[in-house]
Amino acid sequence: MFALLASSSALSAPTVSGENIKDLKELAISDPALFTLVQSIKDIANSTQVTASSTAGGCTQSSCVFSYTNPPTTNDGRCGEADAAHRLPPEIFSDPKKLREYIEITIAYYPLPNPLAKLKLGHCPRSGYVHKGSEYTAWAPIRMMSAICPRLCHCQYPGCPDKPDNPQSHQYCSLCGPRFNSPIVVDFFYPTTQGN
Repeated sequence: MFALLASSSALSAPTVSGENIKDLKELAISDPALFTLVQSIKDIANSTQVTASSTAGGCTQSSCVFSYTNPPTTNDGRCGEADAAHRLPPEIFSDPKKLREYIEITIAYYPLPNPLAKLKLGHCPRSGYVHKGSEYTAWAPIRMMSAICPRLCHCQYPGCPDKPDNPQSHQYCSLCGPRFNSPIVVDFFYPTTQGN
């Protein structure tokens, strides 16, 4: 039934125009139950797209930036960001479910210097901030790796085998070995005025 509705003219038009609105109004009058069902399916589709975008949409093979902003009372409210794109095996970018798992685990388990700061996928703000310095920091803290490795390599960190990835089985053991886990550069951005 969903396949039939998805292929119907009511759902096939991706743009909103006067004709689309007219068709929906006519559908609402002629068959209120079908109109409600069509709207529900569209809402579910939109919700799924938003979730996927907010979780992995900002992480690509060329750029996968994580950042956090300190409260104003810590390090002058600076924001730190690190690009993890080159710490991920290229094949994982063709495996959206496992890429989302990696992002979600990193956000949930990567330890930040200030417990009030929240890690997110995305850059530090540029407006009202200025880049001032950088430093290397650990990219394989045990707390985070202890969550990543059972899910993405089926092993217990730090006792994971250093073996090749197996994308067909959705296993990315390179994430748990030395190749991708050397210290990473964190760039710092400071508010240009107090109170930002």
